Amino acid sequence: MDIITRKQYAEKVDSWLGKSHIIVIVGQRRVGKSYVLKDFIQRHDSDPDTNIIYIDKEKREFGFLTNGDQLGDYIEEHFDSSRHNYILVDEIQDIDQWEKPIRSFRTEENTDIIITGSNSKMLSGELSTLLGGRYQEIYVQSLSYLEFLEFHNLPANDDSLQSYLNYGGLPGLRVVGLEHEEHVWEYLQGVFNTVMLKDVIERHKIRNIPFLNNLIAFLADTTGKINSATSISKFMKSQNLDVSANVILDYTRYYFEAFLVNEVKRYDIHGKKLFETNQKVYFGDVGLRNLIAGGDREADIEKVMENVIYQHLVRLG
Repeated sequence: MDIITRKQYAEKVDSWLGKSHIIVIVGQRRVGKSYVLKDFIQRHDSDPDTNIIYIDKEKREFGFLTNGDQLGDYIEEHFDSSRHNYILVDEIQDIDQWEKPIRSFRTEENTDIIITGSNSKMLSGELSTLLGGRYQEIYVQSLSYLEFLEFHNLPANDDSLQSYLNYGGLPGLRVVGLEHEEHVWEYLQGVFNTVMLKDVIERHKIRNIPFLNNLIAFLADTTGKINSATSISKFMKSQNLDVSANVILDYTRYYFEAFLVNEVKRYDIHGKKLFETNQKVYFGDVGLRNLIAGGDREADIEKVMENVIYQHLVRLG
């Protein structure tokens, strides 16, 4: 299947080339971070002055790269000082101490580095420590509506819009297809389960999994509405369940770190009100939001539309 260039991200990546910054592709699982790298290769590989060193840790041929020394040796072996080197590493977190050779090669002349990694092992705060601040994050979102039409070869009509509002914009649906609804929901369920297990439960060693699932269901049901950790905690106590506001804030932060949801804080508050926990929450992909919320989309179309508009505003910066 041909790689479709997502122009917005191609332009962002290219705009940071030659600036001595490591480019880090971030975003929720299955939004197409790996394909941003593959598209980069497709767009630049024909240049005779370019030397692309591409490492995909999901492929068996790179299984021998397990630590930073081996990574450095592999890059050194394929490095060509007579050309411009592009070092691309996908799923870099699977290499122990990968940051050492990456920091070293960043200082080489005519060299650009682009990496992706799992949200469960590469957070912004950790990257600042690992890379010494000389990096630029590029946040990849699920497909916009226009991209959705292009990926699925659909006309711009009411049926296509309904499909987008219902299923969302994960690029993998292009392979699954939209013809069989049960396949779509099974794919989305698999993505959601992986995000929750790898990026939330295992990373943070969560034990109260029932509440973790109930909280994300609550956020899906109240998308676009102001939420307060304190009010949720009080309600839980009224149900004879002792869950503190701090636990709720922590669990919600874990969703943010996995890019499953995004938070929007009020802009018009000052002073002590800044310490209040009132915020709105929107999902990174509306299809996952609908999967979690369940029920009939017609009953909460305003939440779905507001979520989609929020995503669009983020794309516009």
